[in-house]
Amino acid sequence: MATEVVDPPKILWHYTTASGLLGILREGAIRATGLSYLNDITEGKYLRGLMREPIEHLTSKDDLPGIEKLFESAYRRFGAACFCPDGDLLSQWRGYSGGGGFAIGFKSQLLRQFWEGESWQGFLRPVEYSSSTSFLRAVVDAREVTEEYHRVFPGGINSLRKDKEGKRVIYESEFEDMKGDIAKLFQKIEYLAFNGALHKDEHFSEEREWRLLTFIDSKTQDDEFAPDVGVGRQGLTIYRRIAFQSSFESSPICEIRTGPGLDDESQVRAMEVLLDNLGYEGVRISASRVPLRIG
Repeated sequence: MATEVVDPPKILWHYTTASGLLGILREGAIRATGLSYLNDITEGKYLRGLMREPIEHLTSKDDLPGIEKLFESAYRRFGAACFCPDGDLLSQWRGYSGGGGFAIGFKSQLLRQFWEGESWQGFLRPVEYSSSTSFLRAVVDAREVTEEYHRVFPGGINSLRKDKEGKRVIYESEFEDMKGDIAKLFQKIEYLAFNGALHKDEHFSEEREWRLLTFIDSKTQDDEFAPDVGVGRQGLTIYRRIAFQSSFESSPICEIRTGPGLDDESQVRAMEVLLDNLGYEGVRISASRVPLRIG
């Protein structure tokens, strides 16, 4: 998959809790969370919602539910690790640090080099918040997916035969002739879903989010992409760990910032011991300047 390459800011920040910080530093890895478990309830659905009307104009209403199910299946294969270019943003402290957390500063070019080059984990890209840009993207994507859909099913879903229960089905003998075209349709939808995951509602624009988009696939035979289950703010979440360094000495982490309300002196001492024990070098420790009273 290829998306437009944009140079990231020099440092990208990941906000997390104290326990999240410990896990990230000790493992040299960060969690990519399944898109449907992120904080935006329209995650993975925003661009798809904008595509609905253009698709209805280009195909039968009977075909729309099937196309939407294909997109839903594609989105379930993706996860994201999220970053912000601002390392001391009030909304981020409130939303992600758990009232006593930390912000981890990463050298963005080293992240991109490691993820997109050395280990190939996915793509580091900015999120688009412009409603007009997203709408234009939705119109183009709707045209692409319906063209591919009608290439596979020229008469739409109603052209398929019915089973004993009256449902439209593809029989095995038909599938053998169609499977190459069906695979291309799935591939097209997966590509469009990937790009759709980089569009969010404009109400989240303050975050100016950058994200690593990657695969989380329970059906793959490659253990590298197999998911795990953890606990999040809304219950259980699906994620997978993604290494961001080959060694502690070559880490892209350049700064760790203590959140509002924490005792700076005690946290600095603890951080120095932790970083020294793990072998991190040259990591700056700083404190938030946000005057937020916690508790």
